[in-house]
Amino acid sequence: MILVLLKITLLLAIPPAILPLMKRRSAALRHLVCAAALGGSLLLPLTLLARHVPAAFRITVTAASTKAMRGIPSWSASLMETAWVVWALVATVLLMRVGLGFWQMSRVVRNASELSPDVFEGAVSVPLACGLFHPRIVLPRGWPAALRHAAIRHERVHIERNDVWTNLLAHLACAAYWFHPLVWIVARKLHREQEAACDSAVIHAGFDPVSYAEALVAAARITTPTTLLTGCPMLTPTTLKFRIARILDSRASRTTSPSELLRVGLLLATMTIAIGLTQPVFAQGEPQHVGNGVTAPKVLLKIDPEYTTGAHDAKITGTVLLKIVVGPEGLAHDIQVVRGIGWGLDENAVKAVQAWRFIAGTKNGAPVPVIAQIEMNFRLLDEPK
Repeated sequence: MILVLLKITLLLAIPPAILPLMKRRSAALRHLVCAAALGGSLLLPLTLLARHVPAAFRITVTAASTKAMRGIPSWSASLMETAWVVWALVATVLLMRVGLGFWQMSRVVRNASELSPDVFEGAVSVPLACGLFHPRIVLPRGWPAALRHAAIRHERVHIERNDVWTNLLAHLACAAYWFHPLVWIVARKLHREQEAACDSAVIHAGFDPVSYAEALVAAARITTPTTLLTGCPMLTPTTLKFRIARILDSRASRTTSPSELLRVGLLLATMTIAIGLTQPVFAQGEPQHVGNGVTAPKVLLKIDPEYTTGAHDAKITGTVLLKIVVGPEGLAHDIQVVRGIGWGLDENAVKAVQAWRFIAGTKNGAPVPVIAQIEMNFRLLDEPK
């Protein structure tokens, strides 16, 4: 898991690193960089989870692994459990907030007055686009007619770009990695570039930049940005100054060709896959035995071994004893079967321990490879423990 977090950090560091070098590139291209980083961060954990998926429901057997590395301090397990509980609670609250925003937005649309097939006037304080499957534009009641044209054109671009889906992606990433400051930084940049991309599209379609900037300023004077409703609001408290400067900058690129967006998207996808598949190689030195200043590794994550069909049918039970070396990165290496029971169970025990994660043993405070033994117990469901 630590390795996955390092990979996520590397991926999320890409937008803050390269966006300053893309000042003259289109906002749509800059937005793609942010969206790819957030989307990739949600996919990277699959590189860890994919190898842990058992052959579900293949046999009705409990294959337990016990007594691995005896003497593990109880506080390590309780500390990890507490951390997972805290993470889950905060993530759940953030997801519930997003769900509440969608629900409230649906209520607003149901109670709104229809101005055209996809434009409504309802109880919002700022124009916004909403709806994942049936996009709608909702304008504040009584909004000046002079500002409606610019607002509708801006929100239509949000719908054409599927920005509601992109915002949902950002919400999911922030909920999953709420503890990581980079995810909030990238999410803010994504929203900023998203609005700038819509502004650029409106201007590229023929809207006068000065008139459009004046419309944004006038809208900001009479509205209070909506923060609880889930959608794509036309105005946010932190992006107006940046957007005005971008609108009036005649040197800024307004558009990016679909072929360039595709090339950059493929490049970002390739980078994400490369980061996900890369496994660091550590200089480990000679494996150490526990004692004389060498601490034992601690099990962080266990994966139970599976029964083979033949062993299950023959009702084979027993214990496979493995000798392993736990490297500084927390993975098992040089796995040897010290005592086996055959029937393919020895190989399954080796496969299971390869998926285990450890807190590496140390010598003088530094991680070192440590020799350890693991017992993998195979028992049938109806066998007494």
